[in-house]
Amino acid sequence: MRLHVRLRAKPHLWYITGAHVMAASAGDKYAYEYNKYSNSIFTYCILSAFKDNSADANADGKLTIAELKSYVIPKVYELSDGQQKPTIRQENLSYDFSVWVR
Repeated sequence: MRLHVRLRAKPHLWYITGAHVMAASAGDKYAYEYNKYSNSIFTYCILSAFKDNSADANADGKLTIAELKSYVIPKVYELSDGQQKPTIRQENLSYDFSVWVR
């Protein structure tokens, strides 16, 4: 019974707060790893977004979901020479929140 309650509550929470799931690629596509980055390209780009200010588009010292997405997706596409494109699923498109504050 408790498991059933949790499963019912979870989508409601996602709808209110905004769950965002970003994946390295679609399920039927490839996600690439290169020794040059010591990780996958996707992981490298996410870590890079947190290490420097280049992902903070409005330079307010906060990194939001929208900024992270706007930085990571084109960067992965660029570094993979167009062979990899991350995907994102958002439950609440109007709710953007900070994931990191400098």
